[in-house]
Amino acid sequence: MSTIVTRAGKGSPLSHAEVDANFTNLNTDKLEVGASFNAAVAATPAVTANTAKVTNATHTGDVTGATALTIANDAVTNAKAADMASNTIKGRVTAGTGDPEDMTGTQATALLDVFTSVAKGLAPASGGGTSNFLRADGTWAVPGSSMIQSIIIAASDETTPLTTGNGKVTFRMPYAFTLTAVRASLTAAQASGSIFTADINENGVSILSTPLTIDNTEKTSTTAATPAVISDTALADDAEITIDIDQVGSGSAAGLKVALIGYKT
Repeated sequence: MSTIVTRAGKGSPLSHAEVDANFTNLNTDKLEVGASFNAAVAATPAVTANTAKVTNATHTGDVTGATALTIANDAVTNAKAADMASNTIKGRVTAGTGDPEDMTGTQATALLDVFTSVAKGLAPASGGGTSNFLRADGTWAVPGSSMIQSIIIAASDETTPLTTGNGKVTFRMPYAFTLTAVRASLTAAQASGSIFTADINENGVSILSTPLTIDNTEKTSTTAATPAVISDTALADDAEITIDIDQVGSGSAAGLKVALIGYKT
């Protein structure tokens, strides 16, 4: 190490020779950046010990590890997540894998399934209107347009034996009606003879290509050997409907009712 003469140490002003000697000594002992400087730094024990370090101090808490740091499971709370705009939902609407996004209600509902007859989901768009209703199959319908209903007409009293004839009862349709089925029933069945047969007319023209029949000892056309066949399914609003009895058997049949089954159109 260089020896430096100071005025305080000497107790008197330095001579020119002493000042020059001080500069010479400092210049001789100086450490320049370069190979010698690097060697001197490398030879320092504290520097050597630090060079060998490959890890940090072990972390504890939400972030753990010493070399590769890991965020603990369930450590990122809502408070630590990025702020969200109000009325938004975390998700992703952009195609492909990527960062979560703050979705609007419209975007969220676009991702969800519409309910069906076999799966839960959202109600489909109604298409407008004020009276439409949602059906169990997930479709909207106008009331009456697909609601099956029945118009039941009594063509006689309950006890008087029925006889053949046209226009046993006459009425007018209260609205346009799409016919999907017809039925006839008796309060008292006939025991034998010709099969009981009835017809339905719209404005004087039969709407059945095969008429209604009720087999002997039966009270309903639903069990008939020959089912009725409808030839005119569209009954007009205010159309005149008449019921005819075309054939009877033993004469014990009584209490005829006819049912028009379908929906308002």
